[in-house]
Amino acid sequence: MNRKKESCHLKENLPCIASDTAKALYFYPQWSGHFVCKPDFYIDRQNGFSSFLLLATVEGEGRLFSENREYVLKAGTVALLDCRTPHRYCPIGDGWDFSFLHFYGSNSEALVKQIRRKNGSPIISVSDSEGDAVAAAIREIYRFSSEANEISASEGIYKLLLFLARLTENLSDRKGLYKALSYVAAHYSEPITASCLAATIPMSRAYFSVAFKKRFHVSPYDYIKSYRLAAAESMLLTSDLSIDTIATKCGFSDASSFIRAFKKQNGISPAAYRKKRM
Repeated sequence: MNRKKESCHLKENLPCIASDTAKALYFYPQWSGHFVCKPDFYIDRQNGFSSFLLLATVEGEGRLFSENREYVLKAGTVALLDCRTPHRYCPIGDGWDFSFLHFYGSNSEALVKQIRRKNGSPIISVSDSEGDAVAAAIREIYRFSSEANEISASEGIYKLLLFLARLTENLSDRKGLYKALSYVAAHYSEPITASCLAATIPMSRAYFSVAFKKRFHVSPYDYIKSYRLAAAESMLLTSDLSIDTIATKCGFSDASSFIRAFKKQNGISPAAYRKKRM
């Protein structure tokens, strides 16, 4: 059973009737609008229907229950839901302000699945400017719908989905890059190369190296070396291990290569560094 109580301070809700051409060829909106909710507002869809829902919070907070999980919807989040799956949402307090778009058609299902798979969640985190862009796109689609301009509405929906796909693609890359950092922390005493790190994500070696340097402003090779040297500094100050042992534990092929790298970075040898700091 589907239930709702759309009690709002502000309510803009435009239902759309798609033409047969739009249903056959285009992305098309089913409803779009903007709500500023009162505390007793709720939407409870249990039977589901053929629609996808984009819900972009502008101000305030809402609560979403979907797929046996609970999410908080606030500024900086965009929810992307498959309305065939039971879900419900309501405000947290008074004045939850959000724009929304129900849409379907064309290859929307495949795009939504791809975005959600890359994101790993129905909730997409966005910056202030990105959130503003999503809300503005929904308003523009609302305007096209009110003018019965189906081609422009379809184009707007497609561009909006590609925008979200790009955001989640970048997010997926960031998650992978931080996974590479964790791998270095766990395996720095072992032989590690950029190819090895790229394979853990996975990415191509060339793409990984470019993305890593763009994100962290250092090459994978230099990051690994710096991490090993930082670990070595700690061992020099907190243990009585020999220079040879520290070199091995920190992933250097031999003591000579360790000493050269350490001296290049710190200006003194490991033994002198230990003596100076003790």
